Amino acid sequence: MRFKWWQLALVVAVSVGFVVLLYVIAEIGRLRLVAAEDDVRRAHSQLIRVVDVHQLLTNATSGHRAYLLTGDSTYLEPLHRAEGQIQALSRELLETYQGKDATVREAIREVGVVSARRMAQMHESLAVFEQQGPAAARRLANSPPTYETMARFREVSGITRDYENALLTRSLENWERQLTLAGRLNLATLLLGLLLTAIAA
Repeated sequence: MRFKWWQLALVVAVSVGFVVLLYVIAEIGRLRLVAAEDDVRRAHSQLIRVVDVHQLLTNATSGHRAYLLTGDSTYLEPLHRAEGQIQALSRELLETYQGKDATVREAIREVGVVSARRMAQMHESLAVFEQQGPAAARRLANSPPTYETMARFREVSGITRDYENALLTRSLENWERQLTLAGRLNLATLLLGLLLTAIAA
């Protein structure tokens, strides 16, 4: 049985339409995959910033306490290393936050504020150490305001860390879904290509 020209034209048009449709769907899938990958990268960067701020401040506090006990200035190295880095990381954390949760945004903002307050408290006790001696500096370092500041820092950094961790998990799940979808679309494109080749043959 021979095809009439309009039947052949219809088959070709439908085939081309399918190819174009699959290309459009595949392109949308690719763009969604790229967006999901960007979300994963951004969430991972944010989580690293939160962990770095927490680690820098913890190390600075430990070194500061060791200095107040021993008077050995080498223990102040983590404090000097944290200078500027904590505020830069806190600023980046706030500037790159893209969520809508007011509690999380406030917690991220407060990470910078509270860590700056804690750094100022350590510098204040260092000045007291020089002027009044180690005992007075240790009393100041062990005062309630110092413990309250650290407790507040742990609270707000915990809120931030939990949020970014959950965001990273969701972003990874979305990326895996988009990757699976892209694989299925590629398979469908291959099968359609084989079908069209068989029809043409």
